[in-house]
Amino acid sequence: MEEKFTPRKLLLYIVEVILVVMFVLSAVALVQLFWVSPIGISGPSMQHTLDTGDTVYINKAFKTIDRGDVVVVYLPQDYTNYGLDWWRYTGDNDDTQRCPASRTKTFDDFIMAMPFFNMGTGDDNQGTAKDGYKMVIKRVVAVPGDTVQILDGVLTVNGVEDDRGVRDSSLAFYHVMGAEEYFIMGDNRSKSLDSSSYGPIRGSWICGKVFAARVSGKFTTKL
Repeated sequence: MEEKFTPRKLLLYIVEVILVVMFVLSAVALVQLFWVSPIGISGPSMQHTLDTGDTVYINKAFKTIDRGDVVVVYLPQDYTNYGLDWWRYTGDNDDTQRCPASRTKTFDDFIMAMPFFNMGTGDDNQGTAKDGYKMVIKRVVAVPGDTVQILDGVLTVNGVEDDRGVRDSSLAFYHVMGAEEYFIMGDNRSKSLDSSSYGPIRGSWICGKVFAARVSGKFTTKL
């Protein structure tokens, strides 16, 4: 004997569907908040590896950062003006609880990690801004302990010349990387505002390490 489809059963069915949808959305949000999330590309600084309209997928639970890794960084918006003097001008020796990459996550962060929200775009000038930081995507050129020198447009790391050079040939720079410092640059050096201009970044500003990308509609892990 068939059971009748009553309004109560319809209500229970609707509630079940809503609960399942909420569970799926929450699970996706947690994954994107703490482990893996997609980030859009805007701007020319990573051409021809990445271009406007491409998408990278970042590992937020990374353990190490090595030379050659492509990373997503939350850079203080005024850091490009002060560079290595940023700490002295701002007096902010520890911004780990202010930077979106390292601070304790909030309920608002959880909501914004839902799949129907854009996780942001990385670009030198138009990158997604949050709490006084902008999102940029670059390649790591030097890691803690490395020696970086720029002279007459030539970049050397630990005495080895980087044949891509720098954007501004008039720059002169010499620095031994500190314990939590990383030197980042765009692959398209002529169009990239990066560490060659503003100096190394803090490790706590790194939001994630790129492990895959969708480039011109094709999925790749070779970056």
